[in-house]
Amino acid sequence: MMGKVISVREDTYRRLKSLKERLRAKSLGETIDRLIDEYLKRKRERLKDLVRSSRLSEEEADKVEEIVKEVEAREWW
Repeated sequence: MMGKVISVREDTYRRLKSLKERLRAKSLGETIDRLIDEYLKRKRERLKDLVRSSRLSEEEADKVEEIVKEVEAREWW
């Protein structure tokens, strides 16, 4: 697998490196992957909470969840 070079501010690099150590991640890439996974997980949870607190019927809520899954499957999302 070929890697890519990204540019971040020095303070961002230090924070990412510190987080890598706290997570005991093998690499900065693994750290970034974990951050992305956590972001997506929280985003899904917020959406589910919103659907639950709405006045949607069970059928409408199921349809919203189905649409969210389709959107998440897209690469550009």
